[in-house]
Amino acid sequence: GDELHEGPKRLVPLLSGGSQERGARAGTENVPYIVGLGEAARIATEELDDYMNRTERIRSIMLADLQAACSSRGIDMIVHGPSPSDRRLPNTLSVALLGVDAKPMLSAVGADGVAASGGAACHSGTGSVSGSHVLVAMGHGGANDVLRGTMRLSVGRL
Repeated sequence: GDELHEGPKRLVPLLSGGSQERGARAGTENVPYIVGLGEAARIATEELDDYMNRTERIRSIMLADLQAACSSRGIDMIVHGPSPSDRRLPNTLSVALLGVDAKPMLSAVGADGVAASGGAACHSGTGSVSGSHVLVAMGHGGANDVLRGTMRLSVGRL
């Protein structure tokens, strides 16, 4: 990992020992890993535009497929986030399927190896979407069917 911060900041060492890095760490730096981190950052920067375009295309395909599936089953769907879609994260899709409980759907999707979660990112892993301050701030505070039916799908490199 790496840490980036502005201005003077006194870091508290995780390990005590020698005076390397002005007492900020003990032990010898792992130079190959440091070089590897720099190379990974260079590659990520170089490929960022292509990655964003590819994940945005996949997100758009997921959205179109979900809209078609919901339409054919008579399920109303709300797409969370700003419109136009180019103002959303390119790799993330958050939707609410009205009248559908997202939990069983997420269990089925997870069984197929797809990463998905219910509610907003701030409540991931809590088991509850009803208290999601993000969804409430988006105007869905009293709409339990929206809160219950919200799921977040993300795509990435794998």
